[in-house]
Amino acid sequence: LDNVLRALNRNSGVQRWKSPLPLRPTSGPAKAGETIVVTGVAPMLRSYNAKDGRAAGDLPTSGEIAAPLHVFNDSTRPLPVLILLTRDIVKGATLTALTRSIDPTIAPVVPLPTQREGDAR
Repeated sequence: LDNVLRALNRNSGVQRWKSPLPLRPTSGPAKAGETIVVTGVAPMLRSYNAKDGRAAGDLPTSGEIAAPLHVFNDSTRPLPVLILLTRDIVKGATLTALTRSIDPTIAPVVPLPTQREGDAR
């Protein structure tokens, strides 16, 4: 109604936090772990921290979002999986499964600042 994401206390109904949305939502939010994911008319997933409503990041999609997000929790996986259906006028429909990586990002190995090239230790 007003492009605002709100969290309410389950017992009392008191508003815990609210966060303005930079988009018009196309469906209800989805909770994946400690993250709230919102979809809109733009080809983008917007995520928010479930504890305080702070923005947690954006993820561009390959086309227009064609259906509400589905969260898949599997006891064999440590993190939830988001199932996303997009459509493109040229490519057609695409089904994508997304999850967070728990591995650190791979970075090139560089010499230590105190180590000169050619020094072997």
